Amino acid sequence: MDQWDKLFSVNVIGRHDVLQGVWCPDGQSRAAAKIISLSSVRGQRGASGGNSAYCASKGAVDMITKQLACELAPHNVNVNALGQSSPSRP
Repeated sequence: MDQWDKLFSVNVIGRHDVLQGVWCPDGQSRAAAKIISLSSVRGQRGASGGNSAYCASKGAVDMITKQLACELAPHNVNVNALGQSSPSRP
C-alpha cells in the first residue's frame, strides 16, 4: 500500500494542490488561460507487467483533467493532459 500512497500523493493530491494554488478561489480569470497536466497512456489501458498503482493514479489525472475542463470552460480556461505512450515492442 505504501507505493499506492506515494504515487497518489504525487500524481493526484500534488496536482490538486498546485491547481488550487494557481487558480483564483472565486473562479474568475483575468484572461484566457491554459492548464496542461502530464498523464500517460497507462491511465487509459493497463499493460502486461504494468504497475497498477501508477496506472490508477494516471487514470485519476485523466478524470481530474476532464472534470476541470468542464468546470473551467465558462471562465475561458482550456484544460488538457499530455500522455506519452510506450515505444512499440517487436
